[in-house]
Amino acid sequence: MAEWPNGEAFVRDKQVLECIKSGVKEQSGLELKSDELSEAFGNVEMVVTDSHPGIKPLQDRIVAEGLPRKIAEGSGSKVNIFANKLVELSSSNDSDPKVGKLKSIQFKNGSIVYNPEKDELLVLLRHHENAILQQNDVANLRGELAETKNPITDCIEPAIDLSVAVNGAADSQQQRNKEDNFNKALQHYGPYQVFETDTKRFVIYSKLEAGECKDYFKVIDKETGEVLTDSPIKEIVQTPEGIKIITEDGKTHELDFSSDNGRPILTYNGVPETLRYAQGVNGAFWYDPEKGLWYAENGQLLPLLEAFRQQGISTQARPDGSVSSTPGGNFMNVNLGEQSGLGFNLPSLPENALYLFIFVSSMIAVLAAIRLSKTSSTRSLRAKRA
Repeated sequence: MAEWPNGEAFVRDKQVLECIKSGVKEQSGLELKSDELSEAFGNVEMVVTDSHPGIKPLQDRIVAEGLPRKIAEGSGSKVNIFANKLVELSSSNDSDPKVGKLKSIQFKNGSIVYNPEKDELLVLLRHHENAILQQNDVANLRGELAETKNPITDCIEPAIDLSVAVNGAADSQQQRNKEDNFNKALQHYGPYQVFETDTKRFVIYSKLEAGECKDYFKVIDKETGEVLTDSPIKEIVQTPEGIKIITEDGKTHELDFSSDNGRPILTYNGVPETLRYAQGVNGAFWYDPEKGLWYAENGQLLPLLEAFRQQGISTQARPDGSVSSTPGGNFMNVNLGEQSGLGFNLPSLPENALYLFIFVSSMIAVLAAIRLSKTSSTRSLRAKRA
Protein backbone atom coordinates (compact mmCIF):
# COMPACT_ATOMS: atom_id res chain seq x y z
CA MET A 1 0.00 0.00 0.00
CA ALA A 2 1.26 3.49 -0.88
CA GLU A 3 -0.04 6.68 0.74
CA TRP A 4 0.18 10.23 -0.54
CA PRO A 5 1.04 13.06 -0.10
CA ASN A 6 3.64 11.54 2.27
CA GLY A 7 4.64 8.90 -0.28
CA GLU A 8 4.99 6.26 2.41
CA ALA A 9 4.70 2.58 1.52
CA PHE A 10 3.71 -0.18 3.93
CA VAL A 11 3.83 -3.95 3.44
CA ARG A 12 1.25 -5.95 5.37
CA ASP A 13 2.08 -9.41 4.01
CA LYS A 14 4.76 -10.88 6.30
CA GLN A 15 6.23 -13.22 3.68
CA VAL A 16 6.60 -10.43 1.14
CA LEU A 17 8.04 -8.13 3.81
CA GLU A 18 10.70 -10.68 4.80
CA CYS A 19 11.65 -11.11 1.14
CA ILE A 20 12.09 -7.36 0.71
CA LYS A 21 14.00 -7.05 4.00
CA SER A 22 16.43 -9.74 2.81
CA GLY A 23 17.01 -7.88 -0.46
CA VAL A 24 17.62 -4.59 1.34
CA LYS A 25 20.20 -6.16 3.66
CA GLU A 26 21.99 -7.92 0.81
CA GLN A 27 22.14 -4.83 -1.40
CA SER A 28 22.95 -2.14 1.16
CA GLY A 29 24.44 -3.77 4.24
CA LEU A 30 21.73 -2.02 6.27
CA GLU A 31 18.46 -3.33 7.63
CA LEU A 32 14.85 -2.48 6.96
CA LYS A 33 13.52 -2.57 10.52
CA SER A 34 9.80 -1.97 9.97
CA ASP A 35 7.02 -2.58 7.47
CA GLU A 36 7.50 0.94 6.07
CA LEU A 37 9.54 0.66 2.88
CA SER A 38 10.24 4.40 2.82
CA GLU A 39 12.72 3.78 5.64
CA ALA A 40 15.09 2.30 3.05
CA PHE A 41 13.70 3.18 -0.38
CA GLY A 42 12.59 6.75 0.30
CA ASN A 43 9.16 7.95 -0.75
CA VAL A 44 7.07 6.34 -3.49
CA GLU A 45 7.21 8.40 -6.68
CA MET A 46 5.04 6.32 -9.00
CA VAL A 47 3.17 3.03 -9.35
CA VAL A 48 2.99 1.38 -12.77
CA THR A 49 0.37 -1.19 -13.81
CA ASP A 50 -0.45 -2.97 -17.06
CA SER A 51 -3.34 -0.55 -17.73
CA HIS A 52 -2.09 2.66 -16.10
CA PRO A 53 1.61 3.44 -16.74
CA GLY A 54 1.72 6.40 -14.39
CA ILE A 55 -0.05 6.48 -11.01
CA LYS A 56 1.34 9.36 -8.97
CA PRO A 57 0.36 12.25 -6.71
CA LEU A 58 -0.72 15.61 -8.05
CA GLN A 59 -1.18 18.14 -5.26
CA ASP A 60 -4.03 16.79 -3.07
CA ARG A 61 -5.02 13.87 -5.30
CA ILE A 62 -3.73 10.73 -6.96
CA VAL A 63 -3.94 10.65 -10.74
CA ALA A 64 -3.82 7.33 -12.61
CA GLU A 65 -2.88 8.07 -16.21
CA GLY A 66 -4.18 5.44 -18.59
CA LEU A 67 -7.43 4.21 -20.08
CA PRO A 68 -9.60 5.33 -18.50
CA ARG A 69 -7.93 8.13 -16.56
CA LYS A 70 -8.84 7.91 -12.88
CA ILE A 71 -8.53 10.34 -9.98
CA ALA A 72 -8.62 9.72 -6.25
CA GLU A 73 -9.44 12.98 -4.47
CA GLY A 74 -8.15 13.99 -1.04
CA SER A 75 -4.81 14.27 0.75
CA GLY A 76 -5.39 10.91 2.42
CA SER A 77 -5.74 9.02 -0.86
CA LYS A 78 -4.04 5.66 -1.15
CA VAL A 79 -2.98 3.04 -3.66
CA ASN A 80 -3.65 -0.51 -2.47
CA ILE A 81 -1.63 -3.41 -3.92
CA PHE A 82 -3.04 -6.82 -3.08
CA ALA A 83 -1.40 -10.24 -2.82
CA ASN A 84 -2.71 -11.19 -6.29
CA LYS A 85 -0.90 -8.04 -7.58
CA LEU A 86 -4.15 -6.25 -8.45
CA VAL A 87 -3.96 -2.51 -7.78
CA GLU A 88 -6.79 -0.27 -6.63
CA LEU A 89 -7.17 3.37 -5.66
CA SER A 90 -8.81 4.16 -2.33
CA SER A 91 -11.50 5.94 -4.36
CA SER A 92 -12.09 6.94 -7.95
CA ASN A 93 -13.99 9.60 -9.84
CA ASP A 94 -15.71 6.90 -11.94
CA SER A 95 -16.62 4.74 -8.91
CA ASP A 96 -14.34 1.95 -10.19
CA PRO A 97 -11.05 2.01 -8.21
CA LYS A 98 -9.37 -0.83 -10.14
CA VAL A 99 -6.28 0.26 -12.07
CA GLY A 100 -4.84 -2.99 -13.41
CA LYS A 101 -2.14 -5.38 -12.30
CA LEU A 102 1.15 -4.32 -10.75
CA LYS A 103 4.22 -3.91 -12.95
CA SER A 104 6.45 -1.82 -10.69
CA ILE A 105 6.71 0.56 -7.77
CA GLN A 106 9.23 3.35 -8.28
CA PHE A 107 10.81 4.94 -5.23
CA LYS A 108 13.23 7.80 -4.67
CA ASN A 109 16.09 5.33 -4.07
CA GLY A 110 15.11 2.28 -6.08
CA SER A 111 12.28 0.16 -7.42
CA ILE A 112 10.34 -3.06 -6.95
CA VAL A 113 9.40 -4.82 -10.19
CA TYR A 114 6.92 -7.68 -10.55
CA ASN A 115 7.99 -10.55 -12.80
CA PRO A 116 4.76 -12.34 -13.85
CA GLU A 117 6.58 -15.25 -15.50
CA LYS A 118 8.06 -16.38 -12.18
CA ASP A 119 5.51 -14.64 -9.93
CA GLU A 120 8.28 -12.86 -8.05
CA LEU A 121 9.25 -9.37 -6.96
CA LEU A 122 12.61 -8.02 -8.10
CA VAL A 123 14.06 -5.58 -5.58
CA LEU A 124 16.58 -2.91 -6.65
CA LEU A 125 17.89 -0.51 -4.02
CA ARG A 126 20.39 2.01 -5.37
CA HIS A 127 21.19 3.35 -1.93
CA HIS A 128 19.57 3.01 1.48
CA GLU A 129 17.91 6.17 2.77
CA ASN A 130 20.17 5.89 5.82
CA ALA A 131 23.28 5.67 3.61
CA ILE A 132 23.04 9.32 2.62
CA LEU A 133 24.83 12.06 4.55
CA GLN A 134 24.56 15.82 4.31
CA GLN A 135 27.97 17.43 4.18
CA ASN A 136 27.30 19.57 7.25
CA ASP A 137 27.01 16.30 9.22
CA VAL A 138 30.52 15.15 8.29
CA ALA A 139 33.45 15.91 10.58
CA ASN A 140 36.13 13.78 8.90
CA LEU A 141 36.93 11.09 6.33
CA ARG A 142 39.49 8.40 7.06
CA GLY A 143 41.23 5.85 4.85
CA GLU A 144 42.82 2.70 6.25
CA LEU A 145 44.98 0.13 4.50
CA ALA A 146 43.16 -3.12 3.74
CA GLU A 147 43.27 -5.92 1.19
CA THR A 148 40.87 -7.77 -1.09
CA LYS A 149 40.92 -10.87 -3.28
CA ASN A 150 40.68 -10.45 -7.04
CA PRO A 151 37.99 -12.94 -8.13
CA ILE A 152 39.56 -13.38 -11.59
CA THR A 153 43.22 -13.87 -10.71
CA ASP A 154 42.83 -14.89 -7.03
CA CYS A 155 45.50 -12.29 -6.23
CA ILE A 156 45.37 -10.63 -2.82
CA GLU A 157 45.49 -6.91 -3.63
CA PRO A 158 45.97 -3.78 -1.52
CA ALA A 159 42.85 -1.68 -1.00
CA ILE A 160 41.57 1.08 1.26
CA ASP A 161 38.69 0.99 3.74
CA LEU A 162 36.80 4.28 4.07
CA SER A 163 34.99 5.53 7.15
CA VAL A 164 33.47 8.81 8.32
CA ALA A 165 33.18 10.68 11.58
CA VAL A 166 29.92 12.58 12.06
CA ASN A 167 29.58 15.85 13.97
CA GLY A 168 28.02 15.36 17.40
CA ALA A 169 28.13 11.56 17.30
CA ALA A 170 29.53 11.44 20.81
CA ASP A 171 26.64 13.45 22.28
CA SER A 172 23.64 12.59 20.12
CA GLN A 173 22.13 9.15 19.44
CA GLN A 174 20.68 10.45 16.19
CA GLN A 175 24.09 11.58 14.96
CA ARG A 176 25.68 8.36 16.20
CA ASN A 177 23.13 6.39 14.16
CA LYS A 178 23.99 8.41 11.06
CA GLU A 179 27.68 7.61 11.54
CA ASP A 180 27.09 3.91 12.20
CA ASN A 181 24.73 3.45 9.25
CA PHE A 182 26.93 5.22 6.73
CA ASN A 183 30.03 3.35 7.88
CA LYS A 184 28.19 0.02 7.66
CA ALA A 185 27.25 0.84 4.06
CA LEU A 186 30.82 1.92 3.24
CA GLN A 187 32.11 -1.32 4.74
CA HIS A 188 29.58 -3.35 2.74
CA TYR A 189 30.60 -1.83 -0.59
CA GLY A 190 34.36 -1.74 0.05
CA PRO A 191 37.25 -1.97 0.29
CA TYR A 192 38.06 0.59 -2.40
CA GLN A 193 40.70 0.56 -5.14
CA VAL A 194 39.71 3.33 -7.57
CA PHE A 195 39.56 6.98 -6.48
CA GLU A 196 38.65 10.00 -8.55
CA THR A 197 39.06 13.72 -8.06
CA ASP A 198 38.17 16.37 -10.62
CA THR A 199 41.55 16.05 -12.33
CA LYS A 200 42.98 12.61 -11.50
CA ARG A 201 42.12 8.94 -11.23
CA PHE A 202 44.07 6.69 -8.83
CA VAL A 203 43.98 2.91 -9.25
CA ILE A 204 45.42 0.14 -7.07
CA TYR A 205 45.46 -3.20 -8.86
CA SER A 206 47.54 -6.27 -9.62
CA LYS A 207 48.84 -8.27 -12.58
CA LEU A 208 49.83 -11.88 -13.02
CA GLU A 209 53.45 -11.89 -14.15
CA ALA A 210 55.08 -15.27 -14.75
CA GLY A 211 52.35 -16.80 -12.63
CA GLU A 212 52.96 -14.47 -9.69
CA CYS A 213 50.79 -11.61 -8.43
CA LYS A 214 52.33 -8.15 -8.80
CA ASP A 215 50.71 -5.09 -7.22
CA TYR A 216 50.59 -1.86 -9.24
CA PHE A 217 49.69 1.79 -8.66
CA LYS A 218 48.38 3.91 -11.51
CA VAL A 219 47.69 7.65 -11.74
CA ILE A 220 45.84 9.10 -14.74
CA ASP A 221 45.42 12.75 -15.69
CA LYS A 222 41.70 12.91 -16.54
CA GLU A 223 41.99 16.11 -18.57
CA THR A 224 44.61 14.77 -20.99
CA GLY A 225 44.29 11.02 -20.55
CA GLU A 226 48.03 10.81 -19.85
CA VAL A 227 49.15 8.00 -17.57
CA LEU A 228 51.35 9.79 -15.05
CA THR A 229 52.34 6.63 -13.18
CA ASP A 230 51.80 2.93 -13.75
CA SER A 231 54.46 1.16 -11.73
CA PRO A 232 54.83 -1.93 -9.53
CA ILE A 233 54.41 -1.27 -5.83
CA LYS A 234 57.54 -1.81 -3.74
CA GLU A 235 55.99 -0.86 -0.40
CA ILE A 236 52.61 0.35 0.87
CA VAL A 237 52.11 1.46 4.48
CA GLN A 238 49.54 3.15 6.68
CA THR A 239 50.13 6.77 7.69
CA PRO A 240 48.26 8.93 10.24
CA GLU A 241 46.30 10.59 7.43
CA GLY A 242 46.04 7.79 4.87
CA ILE A 243 48.52 5.60 3.02
CA LYS A 244 51.97 5.93 1.47
CA ILE A 245 52.98 3.98 -1.62
CA ILE A 246 56.56 3.60 -2.81
CA THR A 247 56.80 2.27 -6.37
CA GLU A 248 59.72 0.39 -7.87
CA ASP A 249 60.72 3.45 -9.90
CA GLY A 250 61.66 5.10 -6.58
CA LYS A 251 58.72 7.52 -6.46
CA THR A 252 56.66 8.16 -3.32
CA HIS A 253 52.90 8.61 -3.52
CA GLU A 254 50.98 9.82 -0.48
CA LEU A 255 47.20 9.57 -0.41
CA ASP A 256 45.68 11.45 2.54
CA PHE A 257 41.96 11.42 3.35
CA SER A 258 40.12 14.18 5.20
CA SER A 259 37.18 16.57 4.92
CA ASP A 260 36.93 20.32 4.51
CA ASN A 261 33.63 21.95 5.50
CA GLY A 262 31.94 18.62 4.89
CA ARG A 263 33.56 17.98 1.49
CA PRO A 264 35.54 14.72 1.11
CA ILE A 265 39.17 15.55 0.38
CA LEU A 266 41.87 13.38 -1.19
CA THR A 267 45.32 14.95 -0.94
CA TYR A 268 47.90 13.52 -3.33
CA ASN A 269 51.49 14.43 -2.53
CA GLY A 270 50.39 17.60 -0.77
CA VAL A 271 47.79 18.74 -3.34
CA PRO A 272 44.22 18.55 -1.98
CA GLU A 273 41.20 17.97 -4.23
CA THR A 274 37.58 17.01 -3.68
CA LEU A 275 37.15 13.25 -3.72
CA ARG A 276 34.26 12.75 -6.12
CA TYR A 277 34.11 9.00 -6.31
CA ALA A 278 35.58 5.77 -4.93
CA GLN A 279 34.93 2.38 -6.48
CA GLY A 280 34.74 -0.60 -4.17
CA VAL A 281 34.48 -4.34 -4.61
CA ASN A 282 30.70 -4.41 -4.15
CA GLY A 283 29.64 -0.83 -4.81
CA ALA A 284 30.79 2.74 -4.63
CA PHE A 285 31.04 5.95 -2.65
CA TRP A 286 30.34 9.25 -4.38
CA TYR A 287 29.89 12.89 -3.48
CA ASP A 288 27.43 15.31 -5.11
CA PRO A 289 28.90 18.81 -4.75
CA GLU A 290 25.76 20.49 -6.10
CA LYS A 291 23.54 19.04 -3.37
CA GLY A 292 26.26 18.61 -0.75
CA LEU A 293 25.40 14.93 -0.25
CA TRP A 294 27.52 11.82 0.38
CA TYR A 295 26.24 8.51 -1.01
CA ALA A 296 27.13 4.88 -0.43
CA GLU A 297 25.89 3.34 -3.68
CA ASN A 298 24.85 -0.14 -4.70
CA GLY A 299 26.44 -0.11 -8.14
CA GLN A 300 29.42 0.64 -10.33
CA LEU A 301 29.51 4.24 -11.47
CA LEU A 302 30.57 5.73 -14.79
CA PRO A 303 33.75 7.81 -14.79
CA LEU A 304 32.91 11.28 -13.56
CA LEU A 305 34.28 13.04 -16.63
CA GLU A 306 32.75 16.39 -17.49
CA ALA A 307 32.16 15.18 -21.07
CA PHE A 308 29.93 12.35 -19.81
CA ARG A 309 28.04 14.76 -17.55
CA GLN A 310 27.36 17.24 -20.36
CA GLN A 311 26.91 14.98 -23.40
CA GLY A 312 25.70 11.66 -22.00
CA ILE A 313 27.12 8.32 -23.13
CA SER A 314 27.22 6.58 -26.48
CA THR A 315 28.00 2.84 -26.42
CA GLN A 316 28.95 1.04 -29.64
CA ALA A 317 30.30 -2.34 -30.65
CA ARG A 318 33.72 -2.68 -32.28
CA PRO A 319 34.37 -5.04 -35.21
CA ASP A 320 36.03 -7.54 -32.85
CA GLY A 321 32.85 -7.76 -30.76
CA SER A 322 34.08 -5.69 -27.83
CA VAL A 323 32.14 -2.65 -26.64
CA SER A 324 33.32 0.88 -25.96
CA SER A 325 31.60 3.92 -24.48
CA THR A 326 32.38 7.51 -25.35
CA PRO A 327 30.83 10.86 -24.40
CA GLY A 328 27.94 11.84 -26.66
CA GLY A 329 24.41 10.65 -27.12
CA ASN A 330 24.00 10.73 -30.92
CA PHE A 331 26.31 8.43 -32.88
CA MET A 332 24.82 9.85 -36.11
CA ASN A 333 26.80 13.05 -35.52
CA VAL A 334 30.01 13.63 -37.52
CA ASN A 335 31.79 15.30 -34.63
CA LEU A 336 31.03 12.63 -32.04
CA GLY A 337 31.97 13.76 -28.57
CA GLU A 338 32.18 17.44 -29.50
CA GLN A 339 29.79 20.14 -28.35
CA SER A 340 28.65 20.98 -31.85
CA GLY A 341 28.82 19.64 -35.35
CA LEU A 342 26.76 18.48 -38.27
CA GLY A 343 23.36 17.11 -37.39
CA PHE A 344 23.70 13.89 -39.36
CA ASN A 345 26.21 11.25 -40.33
CA LEU A 346 27.08 7.60 -40.22
CA PRO A 347 30.32 6.23 -38.78
CA SER A 348 31.57 5.50 -42.32
CA LEU A 349 31.07 9.03 -43.66
CA PRO A 350 34.16 11.16 -44.37
CA GLU A 351 34.96 13.72 -41.68
CA ASN A 352 36.58 16.25 -44.02
CA ALA A 353 33.96 18.87 -44.95
CA LEU A 354 34.93 18.94 -48.67
CA TYR A 355 34.91 15.15 -48.97
CA LEU A 356 31.62 15.04 -47.10
CA PHE A 357 30.09 17.54 -49.56
CA ILE A 358 31.29 15.46 -52.51
CA PHE A 359 29.96 12.30 -50.87
CA VAL A 360 26.50 13.79 -50.22
CA SER A 361 26.35 15.30 -53.73
CA SER A 362 27.16 11.90 -55.20
CA MET A 363 24.45 10.26 -53.14
CA ILE A 364 21.91 12.85 -54.32
CA ALA A 365 23.00 12.33 -57.93
CA VAL A 366 22.58 8.55 -57.60
CA LEU A 367 19.12 8.97 -56.09
CA ALA A 368 18.16 11.40 -58.83
CA ALA A 369 19.40 8.97 -61.49
CA ILE A 370 17.37 6.15 -59.94
CA ARG A 371 14.32 8.41 -59.89
CA LEU A 372 14.79 9.38 -63.53
CA SER A 373 15.31 5.75 -64.51
CA LYS A 374 12.10 4.67 -62.78
CA THR A 375 10.18 7.57 -64.35
CA SER A 376 11.48 6.66 -67.82
CA SER A 377 10.55 3.00 -67.34
CA THR A 378 7.05 3.94 -66.23
CA ARG A 379 6.52 6.16 -69.27
CA SER A 380 7.79 3.43 -71.62
CA LEU A 381 5.40 0.91 -70.08
CA ARG A 382 2.49 3.30 -70.46
CA ALA A 383 3.42 3.94 -74.11
CA LYS A 384 3.40 0.20 -74.87
CA ARG A 385 0.00 -0.26 -73.22
CA ALA A 386 -1.38 2.64 -75.26
